[in-house]
Amino acid sequence: MRFSEKTRNAYADTVGDIVSNRSVVTFTPLMPVGELVRRLHDAESGAGVVLEPDGRMAGLVTEREIIRRVFRVPPSAASLCDEEAIREHATCMTARNVMIENPEHLFHDEPVENAVEKITAHGFRFMPVLGRDDKLTGIVEARELGHHARLKMHAIMEHQKGLLTNFMAHEPYGGAGGYAAVGTKV
Repeated sequence: MRFSEKTRNAYADTVGDIVSNRSVVTFTPLMPVGELVRRLHDAESGAGVVLEPDGRMAGLVTEREIIRRVFRVPPSAASLCDEEAIREHATCMTARNVMIENPEHLFHDEPVENAVEKITAHGFRFMPVLGRDDKLTGIVEARELGHHARLKMHAIMEHQKGLLTNFMAHEPYGGAGGYAAVGTKV
């Protein structure tokens, strides 16, 4: 996932604000692993979602999970060095074989701060995002959530700093109300 210029400097309040203007890489359950890898590569994405024919999410596919499951020693391989058996094993695999079934997910209207806590607590890099109707709306990356949480925190701090400056400028002890601040000459 790449930050657009629009989202690089403006923070998102909800997970939906992050994923609303981009497409999601989707797969069918029986799509071959080679096709999954090609689609992820073409989209410059590290994850995609497997959808059932009725549109429900069946699972999440990540680059890492593909590697873990494809290069797990196949039952027919006599040794780790049996490249032909591994290649044959990988050729027969589909999205259903490499997906994370029923993955944890975030909701479209979920605040970014809550989403950061969830994705961090689980140690995930990617999480699918669903609407309250359980329909897929996107995929979000932990890095994106952290980025938006930091931007939001900085914006809140700047706002509070402005309020404090304004308050102090109108307080007698702030130096603008006719009284000198401690340690200054009048």
